[in-house]
Amino acid sequence: PAEEEDQGEQEEEQQPRKKQKQDNPYKVGTIKKIRVHNFMTYSGTVTITPGPRLNLVLGPNGTGKSSLVCALCIGMAGSPKRLGRADNLGDFVRRNCSETWTEITLSGGDAGRDVVIRRDIKLRYKIDADGQRVRSYDSSFQIDRVPCTMKQVTEKVAQFNIQFDNLCQFLPQDMVVEFARMNSYELLVATMKAMGDSQLERDHTALMQMRQQIKDAESELNRKSGRLQGLEVEHQEQHRDYERYAQREKLLGEVKLIKHKLHWLEVKANNDVLREAKDHYATSKQAYEELCDEAREEDGPIKKLEVRLQNLAKAHKKEEGDTRQVESRLLALNNKIDRDKQRADDQIQKIENLHKESDRRKSDITRLQGSVQSLEADLARMPASLPAELIQRQRELQLEQRELNSRLGQVEQDEQEIRSQGMLLEPRLHQIDAELSKMSNVRLMRLKRLEATARRPGITHTFDFVQQNRGMFKGPVYGPIGVEMDIKDPKWVAFVEKQCGAHLLNYCVTCKEDEMVMTDFMTRNKYTFSVYVFQGNFHVPLPHPLGDASAYSDYGILHTLDQTFDAPSLIKHVLTANSRINTVYIGEENAQLASEELFSKTNVRDLYTLTSTGMMKMSRSVSRYNSAAVNTSYEFVPRPTKLAHGTAASEADNSIATLQAQKARLQQEFSDLQSKLGQVNTSANDIRIQLQRVIDSLNQIANKKRENETMKARKEQALTLERNRLSTALKKPDPLANEDRFRQELQAMLGSLYQQAQQQVSLLADLWSKTKRIIAASLAVKEAETQVAALRQVTRERKEELRIKKADMETWAARVQKAREIFERSKAQALREYPRNEEVDAQCADLSDDQAELQDLQTQKTAEAQSIVCNNENVIREYKSRQAQIDTLKEEVATMRSDLEEKQNKLDELKQKWLPELQDLVAHINSKFSQSFAGIGSAGEVSLKEHDDFDKYAIEIRVKFRHEEDLQLLTGTRQSGGERSVSTILYLIALQDITWTPFRVVDEINQGMDPVNERRVFAQLVESSCQPETPQCFLLTPKLLPGLPMGEGITVLNIMNGPSIDNAVIATSNRHMGYMLYGKRWDCQQPLQPAVAAADAFGAIALNSSDDIMARHHQWCRWSEAVQVTTFVDALIDS
Repeated sequence: PAEEEDQGEQEEEQQPRKKQKQDNPYKVGTIKKIRVHNFMTYSGTVTITPGPRLNLVLGPNGTGKSSLVCALCIGMAGSPKRLGRADNLGDFVRRNCSETWTEITLSGGDAGRDVVIRRDIKLRYKIDADGQRVRSYDSSFQIDRVPCTMKQVTEKVAQFNIQFDNLCQFLPQDMVVEFARMNSYELLVATMKAMGDSQLERDHTALMQMRQQIKDAESELNRKSGRLQGLEVEHQEQHRDYERYAQREKLLGEVKLIKHKLHWLEVKANNDVLREAKDHYATSKQAYEELCDEAREEDGPIKKLEVRLQNLAKAHKKEEGDTRQVESRLLALNNKIDRDKQRADDQIQKIENLHKESDRRKSDITRLQGSVQSLEADLARMPASLPAELIQRQRELQLEQRELNSRLGQVEQDEQEIRSQGMLLEPRLHQIDAELSKMSNVRLMRLKRLEATARRPGITHTFDFVQQNRGMFKGPVYGPIGVEMDIKDPKWVAFVEKQCGAHLLNYCVTCKEDEMVMTDFMTRNKYTFSVYVFQGNFHVPLPHPLGDASAYSDYGILHTLDQTFDAPSLIKHVLTANSRINTVYIGEENAQLASEELFSKTNVRDLYTLTSTGMMKMSRSVSRYNSAAVNTSYEFVPRPTKLAHGTAASEADNSIATLQAQKARLQQEFSDLQSKLGQVNTSANDIRIQLQRVIDSLNQIANKKRENETMKARKEQALTLERNRLSTALKKPDPLANEDRFRQELQAMLGSLYQQAQQQVSLLADLWSKTKRIIAASLAVKEAETQVAALRQVTRERKEELRIKKADMETWAARVQKAREIFERSKAQALREYPRNEEVDAQCADLSDDQAELQDLQTQKTAEAQSIVCNNENVIREYKSRQAQIDTLKEEVATMRSDLEEKQNKLDELKQKWLPELQDLVAHINSKFSQSFAGIGSAGEVSLKEHDDFDKYAIEIRVKFRHEEDLQLLTGTRQSGGERSVSTILYLIALQDITWTPFRVVDEINQGMDPVNERRVFAQLVESSCQPETPQCFLLTPKLLPGLPMGEGITVLNIMNGPSIDNAVIATSNRHMGYMLYGKRWDCQQPLQPAVAAADAFGAIALNSSDDIMARHHQWCRWSEAVQVTTFVDALIDS
């Protein structure tokens, strides 16, 4: 069990390290133990203990040998792609399990501690965007039971020089052919990697990089040298233009010097103007300051007089405030007097209105009394009822009306009965017309026949839905399919119905949207018809993959089934996909006789034909298990029920004649009813006219009675209204009763007005006194203001003079500023465009200071310069730029040549170190490889292909297996599978003693070898793999030849695993040889020896020698195929 094994490992780890350092046959990086749990074919936890030298992993195909290789690669973070199997790690989990783990123990050698690498893989499921359940996985690693990352595991594996991507070290079953397919360069790289010391590979990589750098440098040197030569040629061609343009530049330089002198003369003139403006500004500023001092001395008297004016203004303002208060009080009193006067006037008007209202009351009472008396007299004169003759006439007319109503009711009843009979006939006529219309339409006749024979609901309803809703569909819609089919000959009807009968009620569309519309309609109505969607090009003719019917005319073939009827192209394509109408053939009566020959010599499988006994279908079928077993079946075709041709048409004619006769009879009955209805309507109209005259006479009498009653009611209503108004007027009091009270209120108002008038006189006297004081204060203020104005006039004149002086000063200040700006701008421009230095000043000193003379000289020099024609004004700049480029390129070319020589020296130095070592390595491999091939009676050599480019260095393997042949290059296509296997394993054997790698894995390399080569190769493999200091080796194979040579360093791992075998592990070790078996526990029927009994109890069998192991292995391979497990056990017990 896994728990016991874990406990055992912990006890081993707790042992002193001195025991581990004793003679350890497992070198650094070799595999000491492999443990897997639910990995691929392995169920539960399985422990595998390989030996330190050659491990033969044996077992039939499919029992789990390659699963062991997969466990090594996956468990140590190798890529699944190197196995040539599944890419998804989840595929390595045993079926019906959710997780797996691998645990690989790598030896630490004599001085180191073993390394245990564990990997756990757990499956998980998630829902993707489409709602599908997708399988994924989680993976984790541990090193010595400490969690770590995949990168850390990769680094640890690389420390042991374990290379799963190197076919010289790791060669799975599905990658054996890839070794031969490697090109020569890949074989060289794989061989250098397999050496263990990566110095050769690093030197090779460095040489390739250095060679590429030299190529790039040479290319760049050639490019720049060519560029240098081109520039020198261009430079020489442009030299004469350069001299002419140099003369022109000299003249232009003299012009520039003249401009320099002119600009600086202008600067000097601007400086003189600035100095003069400064002098004028200083003079005007001094005059302005003296005038300001005089103005300040005259400000004292004005300020004293302004203070006196302010005091007088304050006193005047105070008097004005007191006066405004008196005026405000007087104004309020005047307003109050006005209001009280208005109230007194209103009171007088009220007294006058009382007399007017009293007179109006008396007049209303008199008027209402006269109106009441007049209305009472009118009512007394009106009659009480109608005259007697009118009442008698009214009774006579009422009797006549009742008689006429009775006669009219009887006539209307007769009319209603006639109309009811006509209404019963009309629907029947419409129904017959509709049936006749349908019977005249062939498609509707087919639909009716389908509905009558199929006996499924909704056939007509669905058909009508499609016809009435054509606008809802994006493409054409056809159906039912049986309605759309027009069979050309009635004798083919049964064949068509037999082959296509399951699809006659279904529909065809050309897009998913139309399918959804039809499906929704059928779902709502619970119909079960199918809808076929054909999204291809249905306009192309139908293909006939077995050939046209004319090709089989010798066998009596007339048509293919699709040629016997007409239908829309879409219908035929759908029936081709569902009923194979383009591969079913129709034969004449004698076709049955040639059917056997037809079926045996052609690919025709289905044939319909007419026989003397009826219609028949013949079909050919081939057994799935034996292609030679061909069966021919015969089946009679029943008469058609859903489809029809001639018979249906005659039946339709009979139905139409019957319906037309019924229609003629019903139309005659309807005509008779219409005639009776006209007579009844005439009688009814006469009665209605008489009745209307009687009603009009009665209405006249009733109107007269109603008018009399209305007039009397109106008079009575008016009398009541007038009496109410009179009673209301009498109840109102006389307005003159309030006159005394109103007069007393008026007397009180007049007394209040007298008192207010006295107050008004007092306030007017006070206002006059204050007005006199305001006038005196105003005169004093006016006098002071006149004095201040006179002094201010003098001040204004002084200020005007100051303003003029100040303006003059500011004018000169502005002139100074402008002159300074002009001076500074001209100076800045001169410094920018014509900077001064001692050399330029010395040249300018020789020029005249007269600006006019200088300008004439400038014009002369400019004309001389312009006389030199300039086609390329940039010649000077280009000439100098090119000269600079030539100088730079010369330096760069010299430097690059020096660098290139240095790189070439380093390359030669590294090549002298790398190439001899590589040549010795290839020579050693060639020696071993040639000896190995000589040992099997063939020839082979390994050679190093040298080249100037190091990325084209390669190792070439040439072999020959026949004496008459020459050595041929080993490729993935030239040699057979067995020859490639022999070449591959012998090349690996040649690497065995010169490479340092912990282990090698070779899966089923002996498959395809002939027995002689397999025996020879195996002997060499044993000899090379069992030597000291050679890598651990795993050779996986389903079988080995008997009698093969064995050595002490061989460990046999015999694997037997399958779905019907319990998970029991049988393992043992004998001189580092183990035997592992997955199989059923053996049920021993007789007592065994103690050792054998113990072996059976623990599922282990000990064998004494490697020869016994191989012999029992071959017996096991033979006996296990016959499931003779017990016999095998007995044989083992005997041995």
